[in-house]
Amino acid sequence: MDGIYKRQFIVILQNYLKAYDFFKNQMQSYELLIEEVLKKLLVESASANVPVIKPKRTAARKNQYGINIQEYLKHIIGVDVTKMDGLDEISVLEIISVTGLDMHKWPTAEHFTSWLNLSPRPKKSGGKTIGYEKRFTHNKATQSFRVAAQTMWQNRGALGHLYRRLSARKGAKKATKAVARKLAIIFYNMIKNQTEYDKDRLRVNTERLQARKLAYLKKEARKYGYVLQNETT
Repeated sequence: MDGIYKRQFIVILQNYLKAYDFFKNQMQSYELLIEEVLKKLLVESASANVPVIKPKRTAARKNQYGINIQEYLKHIIGVDVTKMDGLDEISVLEIISVTGLDMHKWPTAEHFTSWLNLSPRPKKSGGKTIGYEKRFTHNKATQSFRVAAQTMWQNRGALGHLYRRLSARKGAKKATKAVARKLAIIFYNMIKNQTEYDKDRLRVNTERLQARKLAYLKKEARKYGYVLQNETT
């Protein structure tokens, strides 16, 4: 390689390499610890033979584990929650490290989202809602759901459509909270009921929204003496 090989530059590069190797070894030691815990959970969750987790086929990319976390989570939880939009193996690992796997601690999904501080808390006076409480939390599970919700702005599915619609009407903060709550409800139901992620159920909500918009447009057109008709080709 061509360059300016001065003594001070070589020493700096050597120290950078030592620091890189040090942090890489630290990360690998943490991965070993995480894998030990996952193996214990795998044994506890297995009703019969303990499944064999195969190593990753592809090299770990940036901000990814070198071990097959997704396969571990699928066998431990019983369903593959990483199929949810916005959630990856790292975020799921962070969430269950706080919530655990027993969703029966919360009787309903509403109790779960309330515990996460993702449910609206209306302030009432004289029987009327005058606003909503602003509450802050350091719950890592809540933060993971919020981060997942923030990625929905470029999602082409129903959740992405919901995020962009709410963001346009009420702002990005409220859209993030609402979509994070939606993700938490899906996460709760998947684990508690042991059901796979079904995008079709979300797609039904989108169709219902489009039908509601069409009904509104027809109603507004009638006010001004017009009748909407389907475009014919």
